[in-house]
Amino acid sequence: MLSRVGKQTFRNGLRARNPGGTSCIFPKMQTTVLFLLLLSSTQVYGQQLVEGVVLDRKNGEAVIGAHVIGIAKNRSGTSTNSIGSFVLQSTDRLDSIRISCIGYKTLLVHTMPAGERLMISLDPYSIPLEALTVKPPSPQQIIADAVKSIPRNYFVMPFQLRGFYREIIRNDTTYYSVAEAVFESQLPEPGEDRALLKLVQGRRSESVKGTRIFEDYHPGGGPNYIVNHLLEAQIPEFLDNSNFEDYNYSIDSISGYEGRDVYVIKFDQRDGLKKNLWRGRTCVEAESLAIIDLRYALSDKGIEYRKHLAGTDKMMANLLGVDFTVLKRYNRYSYRKEGGRWQLHDASMSRDIHFVQPRKNIDETFTVHAQLLALGQRPGPLKPFDKSEVWRRNQLVKNLPGEFDEQFWGANNIIRPETSLVAAVERMDVLRSSTLASGAPAGWSLLRPEQAKVYQNGSGLLLKPYVTSRWKDKETGPFLWKTIKGDFEVTARVRVTRAQDTASAPDAGFQAGGLMIRHSGGSDENNIFFGIGCMGNPNLKIIGQQTLNGNTTVYTTKLPINEIVVRLKRHGSRVELHWLQSKQRTVIIREYLVAEWPEEIQVGVAGYTFVPGGGPKRKPDLLIKADKLEFR
Repeated sequence: MLSRVGKQTFRNGLRARNPGGTSCIFPKMQTTVLFLLLLSSTQVYGQQLVEGVVLDRKNGEAVIGAHVIGIAKNRSGTSTNSIGSFVLQSTDRLDSIRISCIGYKTLLVHTMPAGERLMISLDPYSIPLEALTVKPPSPQQIIADAVKSIPRNYFVMPFQLRGFYREIIRNDTTYYSVAEAVFESQLPEPGEDRALLKLVQGRRSESVKGTRIFEDYHPGGGPNYIVNHLLEAQIPEFLDNSNFEDYNYSIDSISGYEGRDVYVIKFDQRDGLKKNLWRGRTCVEAESLAIIDLRYALSDKGIEYRKHLAGTDKMMANLLGVDFTVLKRYNRYSYRKEGGRWQLHDASMSRDIHFVQPRKNIDETFTVHAQLLALGQRPGPLKPFDKSEVWRRNQLVKNLPGEFDEQFWGANNIIRPETSLVAAVERMDVLRSSTLASGAPAGWSLLRPEQAKVYQNGSGLLLKPYVTSRWKDKETGPFLWKTIKGDFEVTARVRVTRAQDTASAPDAGFQAGGLMIRHSGGSDENNIFFGIGCMGNPNLKIIGQQTLNGNTTVYTTKLPINEIVVRLKRHGSRVELHWLQSKQRTVIIREYLVAEWPEEIQVGVAGYTFVPGGGPKRKPDLLIKADKLEFR
């Protein structure tokens, strides 16, 4: 370890050449806010939202990955994206915003009045080594001491991390796939194999071309990879002193982060090794010896020895006839200090891949890019996730809504999407409908909002399920409902289609939509569903289904079309299911007795989506439209 005297002597030498602080208070121009545009600090659904752009004051370029922290009762944070843009929201009124980035002076900005957008300029800050009078220790010694200090500087396992995740698969011209999610991640006790993830909320969209490429083998799995490679969970080989002989290390400069001196250490594999290792940089805070930023990529040396796939991934690719070549690979981890510990702020990983599958005439080069923004971290002991809650790598997150709306995430902060990504998602949209930001129309409620989203299109309501959901026995799914009392009739023109192709009817698994009445009281599920869809094969059917005290019975009959007018009628203890074939003809499909139901019940539109199998195409693809919904 570096001696206390040695470290203090080195720090005193730095400060003798760099007097003064590294932060500045808005609106003083020592570190400047260049100008203000419309739309920055606003109140949205009880939250304060601030937008802005962070630039390098010297060259005017975007500052990527800057930490933007809202100072309030409960701190919240985000990062700038690839064009320096950010959006920060807080459930508390913000006192100020702190913008920090290694290599720049920290800026403290007092929160702005409503209706202003920040354009912020940061001053670069670093000290060339030749300017130092007191020389730092060797880079190997700094790294070795930093690794020994990990238990003191970070939460030790087990701990739980909440984070926003985005994964993009694209080439230079086309977005193939976009996925976003909020995950809870548990890092288990040391010695256990991997982190456990639980999906809190998510969405996904794929182009037709992307679906075709990835229907056999999907190269994602980013959230597992990022969490499993946290410093607290796994020490990278280039930071392990047993591997120092394979690398060249050098101190590139002395930089700063929030008033702290930081060693910037570069590394690359040595020449002549018959292996492909890593190159990159690590930033070590001089006082605590914490590793606060880590960036590394596969080295350009030893490419002929590069391993592209391993283990079950390699076996699966071989079985499918997939040739999978990693052209580039890059990882980044950035930490900030909170509550006396250094915690993950954000992380990212990128891979450039050449994907060949001869039997499908696929020969594509594309990039997989994933980002994780930490939303909170807490130490153990932890309550383990239930086995049914654990998210697995081969699972897909939910389908993206048509609009790339930030309101989808509620109070969760996200990394703002670039303009090109927003445009790409809009091109993937087939609904062309208005999202209901509140989740449901006025006077309505949405059961299972994490499973579906509601849209409005003219006089119709659209319900789009995202994930598997079943109205069967005690299980429930998405249900847009309002309360009705006494006898009534509810009528609607119900149409079911595929969400990704609204000209086609659903044709896989069990996917149906229609009207439902539900008694929500008691310990068991009680409901009656009447609609249309496919039930185990591609043929569409009229479906009448009753769940009584948690036990479901189903009635079906074939239907050649995907749109019908249905009516649910309650009279006393009897419920009738009517199919309106024409103005002159009404067919009663079924009758059910509900003698024990209360006078006040829930009535509305429900969705059923269950597609057996684990492949990427075995996922819900259903859109339910209820038009001319009338209650009498």
